[in-house]
Amino acid sequence: MIRKAVIEDALEINNIASSYDQNFEKGYNIITEVTNPQAIILVYELNQNILGFMYVLDAIDNFDLMYIATKKEERNKGIGSALLNYFINNYFKSIMLEVRVDNLNAINLYHKYNFKEINIRKGYYNGIDAIVMRRD
Repeated sequence: MIRKAVIEDALEINNIASSYDQNFEKGYNIITEVTNPQAIILVYELNQNILGFMYVLDAIDNFDLMYIATKKEERNKGIGSALLNYFINNYFKSIMLEVRVDNLNAINLYHKYNFKEINIRKGYYNGIDAIVMRRD
């Protein structure tokens, strides 16, 4: 089931994201963001366990996809696709994002949902380039 996150989900969201990015909690305050009217945080839940989440900011004229992640042991099971598909089908603005050039799984997922590469940000991720993508 996909649903909007609540404050009680913040710890598990932080645990999932921190397994990929040790600085996640420093950069994103999920407890605050869950109640932020410009933030949309969706969780993928199965048997009352959060297996993945998606964090998007409403930037007025488009959405900025900030983060999408699943538990490492749940990768490649369609959770990211389900979250992205749910979002696309329920929110109706263009979506922008940045993704590391070496994150091929994410790049392939975004291409599957018709995101187009529109720019490169040199050194964006601590010296690693980012691809800027957009879906209209």
